Parts: sequence; structure tokens; C-alpha cells
Amino acid sequence: MNKRFDGILLCTDMDGTLAYRGQIAKANAEAIRYFQDRGGIFTIISGRYPNFAGEIRDLVVPNAPLCGMNGAAIADIDSGKIIFEASMGKEELPFVLDILKSAPAVLDLYIQMKSGTFHSPVRGGIPMLPFPDNICDIYKILFVVPDEASDDATTLIKQGAADRYEVSRSWINGIEIQKHGINKGSAVGFLKEWFKGRITHTIGVGDFENDIPLLLASDLKVAEQDAFGPVKEIADRITTSCQVDSIAKIIESL
Repeated sequence: MNKRFDGILLCTDMDGTLAYRGQIAKANAEAIRYFQDRGGIFTIISGRYPNFAGEIRDLVVPNAPLCGMNGAAIADIDSGKIIFEASMGKEELPFVLDILKSAPAVLDLYIQMKSGTFHSPVRGGIPMLPFPDNICDIYKILFVVPDEASDDATTLIKQGAADRYEVSRSWINGIEIQKHGINKGSAVGFLKEWFKGRITHTIGVGDFENDIPLLLASDLKVAEQDAFGPVKEIADRITTSCQVDSIAKIIESL
């Protein structure tokens, strides 16, 4: 079979880019299979934990490691085994409490760990539930804020994080921190190393702030039609809506 896409790595964000409300358009699924059958390498770089692959297996099966937690947890697509992780520990909790005090608009706190997720509502800068004793192997910490407080809270968290953490938003209400140097761009770097020189061209597709490192690490930067303004500003191309055929249009253009 014609291997016209040999050496091309196509990496897309999941929610809002490949899928709309968890649903993948038929046109996108068919185009991805066409791309893979002709030598292309496809995967998803998401803020979700990598086990979400099982939810979409009937439509899309990546043929490269699946990158979750914004690059902090990367899994083998066949076995589901984590083959790379970059985690934080309990020593991050004082920083979390400081952030909650300085950004009282935070409504919910999620600590996403290898073993599962701790969730607590937050009121007046104080978590309503105590931290469990077994907190460890933290991939990502998520602060949920109202729309109108998002910009100010993001600025405060970035100032507090300085160069200790990566800080970005995965949607307007969700501000995430993770280990410094770990993001969707570092996941692209991992994939290039994984394929040991097979990758000659990388395409990155995204829609929100946490996708910016993915685009910056790619040769061709593509923003989804309804992407966050700063994502569109750095993009080489704007594709269509994920509700219809956003990924299919990129593959057609190749």
C-alpha cells in the first residue's frame, strides 16, 4: 500500500479538538484510519488520564504511545502500561494551600494521582475535605474557578509557581499545575525519541492554552476553528470544527 504519510507524526488534543463532548466525528475517524494505513503515525496528547483510550477504541486506535495528563503520564497503547511518568509528591501540598489562600475564587480542587483522584470543594480558600495520608505520585493539580475569575486566578497561580511548576488552562475554568518542564510539548519530544529517527515531520493540533506547548513543538501548528485566541495566534493553519471534520481536513491537506 502507498506509504505517502510515512514519517509524519500527527498529535492532537482530545476534547474540543478531536472530539466534541466526548464524541468523535465519523469523518475524523475515517481520515485517521486512512492516514495510518498509508504510513502515518497518530496519537492523542490529552489532559485526561491515558486509560480513556478504551472509550474510543471502536473509532480511533492510536499507533503510538498515548500521552495523558498533559504529558505527565504516557502509556503503551497495546498494554496500557505507563512507560513514562513525571510526578510530584506530598511536598507540593503547602504550595497548594498557599494558592488557595491567595486565589479565593477557587471552587474545587482536584489532585490527580497515579492511584486515583482526590477531589474537595473549596470555600473561602479552604479545602472542605482533609488531604488523605496516602497522597503521592501526583501527575497534575487542578483548580476550578468561575469564568469571570479565570484570568486573575491564572495570573496569581503563575506568579506563585514561578519556575517551580508548569501552569496552564485546559478550559476557561480549569487551571492546572504540574512538574516543571512537563507539558504537551515535552510529550512530543518523548514521541520523537521513542520512534528513533522515524519521524521527519510533526503536526500538532489543539484548541486551548495547555495545547500551546504541543503546537510550539510541532513543525506544522494547527488550531481548531473555535480555539482560544492565543492558540490561533501561533498557528500556521486554522482547521474546521471538531463537530464535523477538523482532523479530516488536515489529513486531506497533506
